[in-house]
Amino acid sequence: MTEEILYVLTQMKNGILNEYEAASIIEAMISPEEGKKALPAVINGVLPWDDDGKIRITVFNGHTLVDSQEAYEKYEMTVDLGNADIEIAECCGDIKCEDIGGNAVCGRDIICEDVFGDVKCGGNIECESIIGDVTCGGDIVYGNGEEE
Repeated sequence: MTEEILYVLTQMKNGILNEYEAASIIEAMISPEEGKKALPAVINGVLPWDDDGKIRITVFNGHTLVDSQEAYEKYEMTVDLGNADIEIAECCGDIKCEDIGGNAVCGRDIICEDVFGDVKCGGNIECESIIGDVTCGGDIVYGNGEEE
């Protein structure tokens, strides 16, 4: 939560949010869960994350951005990018794509061709090769059917 609060304060410092807006957002972030108000996904045209080149697929409930864990648990979110190559992958659910050019962090399963970075995966990995380190909660199955 520290990163989110710092982000809000930076937006205030840069004049994107006024003091009242920043205080309201931070109050909603730290209030008890029962009374917690839903935070808007877009505040004055600004999204609550940096412009870092990552592919993000979002779920909204009305105007409120659903957090990634809820997107998977409640809506069983799976990201299938078909034959797309992506640079960085982060997903609470499953990831399906062609190649991942950098690191991949996945809450469930990854199915792809090659990963040219490190992989942290809560489920199974099915791919041709992984260049970096692997931390996996399930099995790793390479394209030749070999299992680790």
